Amino acid sequence: MRGRISCISSMITSENMPILTLKKFVQNRNLIFVLKLLVSVGIILFLFQRIDLKYLTAKLLSMQWSYLIVCLSLFFLGEILHALRWKILLKCKKIEVSTVKLLYFNFVGLFFNLFFPTAIGGDVIRIYQMSTHSQNTSEAVASVLLDRGVGFFTLLCVAPIMVIFSTKQMETFAFFSPIILLSFTAMAAIFIFFRLKEPMQKWPSANKNKFYKRIMHYYDVLDAYRSHKKIILLAMVISLGMIFLGIFITYLISHGLGLDIPLAYFNIFVPIIFLITMIPISIHGLGLREGAFVFFFAKAGLSVPEALSISLISYVLTLIFGMIGGMGYIVHRDQWPGVRGNM
Repeated sequence: MRGRISCISSMITSENMPILTLKKFVQNRNLIFVLKLLVSVGIILFLFQRIDLKYLTAKLLSMQWSYLIVCLSLFFLGEILHALRWKILLKCKKIEVSTVKLLYFNFVGLFFNLFFPTAIGGDVIRIYQMSTHSQNTSEAVASVLLDRGVGFFTLLCVAPIMVIFSTKQMETFAFFSPIILLSFTAMAAIFIFFRLKEPMQKWPSANKNKFYKRIMHYYDVLDAYRSHKKIILLAMVISLGMIFLGIFITYLISHGLGLDIPLAYFNIFVPIIFLITMIPISIHGLGLREGAFVFFFAKAGLSVPEALSISLISYVLTLIFGMIGGMGYIVHRDQWPGVRGNM
């Protein structure tokens, strides 16, 4: 484990990135992992105390294989779109990497997100591998941050729009108005963040601060993408396709479980659930996702076991592709020197 952390830590500290001692890094990551584990386990235990486990098991086993295969295929299509989004962001920086290789990096990153959250996150793994292709750690970091940021921003745009366009049918505007407000507040915060460079440059006392210089360095790297507006717009369109794929996959899972729920509910609930699972207080959204499914789909008339079944099946899909990434990592382990360490 320490071998992996040492490699990633040394990679991160290159090109004026923040320097962390290995000991402090390990302690902080382990503490964060324990806190996230407590949140995930706490929510799961709370939900499981309210249900009949035999009924939940029977419901999960009732999933039709034909639907599961289609959902797996669509999930894979979503990952291809993710690789394409990352590829076009890299291409505008003249970093050429094949879509297949980026797909592989995403799967390995997913594997580390799911099974090794204490030491290395999936984004750090993607940064590590991309830095070997770009020979520029800053560009590698920027590409991964922007890839995630574009997806997050698109989701922030979609969630309130889906609520607004579905309120006449569902009469839930008052219920979701806080979420709409939070989404627009977050979007405003992102715009403000990218307009802080000039005011920050006017702080004479800050120019001597090393942390300030690192922040400004990454401002410059990310700011360079602003001259590629068409590329960013295309990346957002791809993100939009990924979001609707996610909605449709969840809808198909419900039908595979024999649940007849109108698509309108999924259009509203799923983007909001995606946003909730991105809150970094649990392990890969485990617990938060299940709680959100139970909370929101109760509005659609589902019982706790039924809502949990949809959530757990969707998580199984993620686990399957995470394990595929793990197998790819094991087979091609020689491509990850220093990330090997003790498994």
